Amino acid sequence: MPLTGILEFFPTDAVGGRSAQQAARRRVFLSFGLSDTVETDIVEGKQVFRRRGWVREFLRAHRLKAGDRVVIEEVAPYRYHLYPEPAAGDVPIAEPAETKLAIELEQEQDGRWIGEVTDLPGVLAYGETADEAKARAKALALRVIADRLEHGEAAPDGPRISFAVA
Repeated sequence: MPLTGILEFFPTDAVGGRSAQQAARRRVFLSFGLSDTVETDIVEGKQVFRRRGWVREFLRAHRLKAGDRVVIEEVAPYRYHLYPEPAAGDVPIAEPAETKLAIELEQEQDGRWIGEVTDLPGVLAYGETADEAKARAKALALRVIADRLEHGEAAPDGPRISFAVA
């Protein structure tokens, strides 16, 4: 399952070198609804998950073939859920609405990173790394949305919210 073009979606400390001895410091956890959660890192040069034994089971169970697309949804820091993207013309059953929020990342002169959710005024957070700033900005955005919902104020539509780093 190639990760070409989406490597930046994953935390940088979950990406390691080509050999097992060069594995990343952190692992990501993948769930896909068929068996136990898979713990793995990502091989940078090949841009694939290091542990791949589960991929065949996933492809077979969902009857996926070359050219089909898979959705990788971040459900928590370092935790992802994978599922097949509905084919063109398929009508998903009870697919929840999704709100996409962009996070702009910028490094300050003192080396700290700041992540800002531009669609939610005032939602910005600092971190020692870009990944930390992104995680803190996501958490703050969710708190702001929850607070707005609790108080009957306008909040982004949909129970599913995804973030993209701009």
